[in-house]
Amino acid sequence: MFRRFPRILRAVPLLLALPLASCGDESPPAPTSPPGDVNPAWPIRVAGGSEPALPFERIVLATIDTLRPDHLGCYGYPRPTSPFLDRMAERGVRFTRAFSQISHTAPAHATLLTGLVPSIHGLVANGMRLDERATTLATLFQRAGYSTVAFYNVSFLDGLADSFEVHHAAPNTGERVLARALDWLSSPNRPERFFLWLHLYDPHHWNKPNLWPNEELEELARAAPRTDDEIYREIALLHGFDDPSVAFWDSVESGRVPGHDHASIARMLRAYDAQILKADRLLERFHDALEAQNLPGETLWIVTSDHGEGLGSHGYFGHTARIYNEQLRVPWIVASSNGTIEPRVVDATIEQIDLFPTLAELLGMSVQGLDPVNDGRSFLGLLTGGEAGPEREVWSERCLLEGEERLVSLQSAAWKLLVHGEGPMECFDLTNDPLELDPLPAEEAPELLASFRSREARVDARALQRGTGAQEAPPDEWLEELKDLGYVR
Repeated sequence: MFRRFPRILRAVPLLLALPLASCGDESPPAPTSPPGDVNPAWPIRVAGGSEPALPFERIVLATIDTLRPDHLGCYGYPRPTSPFLDRMAERGVRFTRAFSQISHTAPAHATLLTGLVPSIHGLVANGMRLDERATTLATLFQRAGYSTVAFYNVSFLDGLADSFEVHHAAPNTGERVLARALDWLSSPNRPERFFLWLHLYDPHHWNKPNLWPNEELEELARAAPRTDDEIYREIALLHGFDDPSVAFWDSVESGRVPGHDHASIARMLRAYDAQILKADRLLERFHDALEAQNLPGETLWIVTSDHGEGLGSHGYFGHTARIYNEQLRVPWIVASSNGTIEPRVVDATIEQIDLFPTLAELLGMSVQGLDPVNDGRSFLGLLTGGEAGPEREVWSERCLLEGEERLVSLQSAAWKLLVHGEGPMECFDLTNDPLELDPLPAEEAPELLASFRSREARVDARALQRGTGAQEAPPDEWLEELKDLGYVR
């Protein structure tokens, strides 16, 4: 599979699955001049168009790292982990079938910003830089007269934020990134018209006791007390095991959490929920601070995640090494500040590659170069009550460093194919086996298999056509951060 995959940065060491801690420094502001109107070397080109489809003065893209939707109240989770997001979902649009293109932080965010799958935009591993030729969401908004600013929680995201006029990394905890964002928001020269990306990393730290939020842990313990046995049963059933006392925990202990007993694993699962509650509160603080400014016009809020987390599903706790749907399913909530977007729940499939064409259409811009098979499509109509188009097939991948196993998946609403490099194919009947527990021969889904072969060839050819820019070794502070986070050996 992918016989000529684009060259990937050899200087970045091998990646692992579980995070440890974070560190790093802030990045300097990016240049303020917008790129040129058309870049023929980049697959996607954007031209100015008509009047904006929806007149928003501010667009906030909030990404909460490592967030499984099935741990949010608005997606059916019984613990009160997300009161603010639940309220936002009640007054906006909640998508029930939203998917990531990759289970890896920087590549997933690069897909959100460019509308391209990782093997085409080329940023396929943490520690790499996005091609300087890239047309990003920041590019679009600058052309439309918006200021662009980004605040994020890990410094290696500097590698894809250069197109923002102002961008800052504030590593370790969400409080730090929120403080930087609030400082910018309250500054006297803050523009009224802006596109802002806010990234919170806290749920990624669920296995780091020194970063656990004690206040949220105690609140969830009071609001929804659970014994360790109850946690085992709830999580095991969530992941599809009928006998949590045996099947689930045996598989977990053979996975990526060596040396932990049942009690310590239960504490980490409690911590994951508490970190979600913490991120929920931080986002609410920023929301309330922005609303308190009483700026003219309306704000559009888009809340999602880069990827999910294993938490024991398929015997694996992390995300980077797997692309089962516990890693690929993400929450997706869109709301407006004064009700322009009416509340609804949308079951149609959307993907990370859809954000770019959606916001381009919102700005009244014309997007050129989209591949009708492999690129995204605008879901703007779904925000205003329109009907969904034909059912999607979602392409996802794990494309890390040269020499590591490459994983690719293609899924429809009914079937999923998971291809292990040059090795075996797993096929899942998602109607009867939604948790992907019983692999079948690929021949059980002949139409999806044929579609996979075609899409594989198209992605491969397009990646080669784009070519790759020169990659330098990441700066020392990125390498130290990646080591502390467990991404580097």
